[in-house]
Amino acid sequence: MYVAVAISGAIQHTSGMKDSEKVLAIDRDPGSNMFNTADFGIVGDYQIVLPMLIEKVKAEGFAFGLRSVVEEAVTS
Repeated sequence: MYVAVAISGAIQHTSGMKDSEKVLAIDRDPGSNMFNTADFGIVGDYQIVLPMLIEKVKAEGFAFGLRSVVEEAVTS
């Protein structure tokens, strides 16, 4: 799992992560190129989303599902 936080998705970056099994992109710009490459994407401020994601992973591991993190970010 590769987590790209506020990364534009420039070709140099995306070519360097091509061997990642899964990619999660977090960016507040819904038009970020990173979302074109990512398997999962969360549109939001990383300063809000990332702490919630870390707590979920600590509590439940990576298998918790990303939907709950997105819902929490939207309602916060």
